[in-house]
Amino acid sequence: MRPLFYHYEEQGAYDQDYEYLLGRDILVSPVIKEEEFYHEVYLPDDQWVHLFTGDSFEGGTYTVFAPVGTPAVFIRKDSPYADQLLHLCCSHETNGAGEHV
Repeated sequence: MRPLFYHYEEQGAYDQDYEYLLGRDILVSPVIKEEEFYHEVYLPDDQWVHLFTGDSFEGGTYTVFAPVGTPAVFIRKDSPYADQLLHLCCSHETNGAGEHV
């Protein structure tokens, strides 16, 4: 577990108090407010895929659906683990290039 700025030297990575990386490839943005269903997430400049929905995102700030039990977790699209994790956790299928089909 490490802060975003370990791998991303951009101002937004330094401004995150709760988001963290598991290794380089998994970004977790925990929901910390009770009864919050939509959660604002900062994603560093890279390509990311939401672990539970399979939706793709570029770097930036987004509001995502994150009810209790479904935290905002993203996989770096170029990760060697992306296809396996997405296959286990979401209903979308990916091709060998990590793109959703």
